[in-house]
Amino acid sequence: MGHFLAPNLSARAMDIGLRRYFETAEQVPVSDGNLFAPPSDPGGIDGGMGSPAARKAGIGLAAAAAVVAAAGIGAWLLRGSRQSSEPSENDDA
Repeated sequence: MGHFLAPNLSARAMDIGLRRYFETAEQVPVSDGNLFAPPSDPGGIDGGMGSPAARKAGIGLAAAAAVVAAAGIGAWLLRGSRQSSEPSENDDA
């Protein structure tokens, strides 16, 4: 939704966030990954993007943001429907 409303702003925010992440992320050895061979750990494809605890925290934060966004949109829609259903001063009874 944010990218739809403000694509340049959301792209800039993602750029800043990813740059900060990669500046502070733990360095991993350079390898071919699983391009030429399957991963050594079953289900071990994670790209080295952080610990499972960090991913869970990110998922929780994203879920919380989605709930807040949905609540805000719902409140905005309810406010609009209440305003349109109220009689105006020019309406004759």
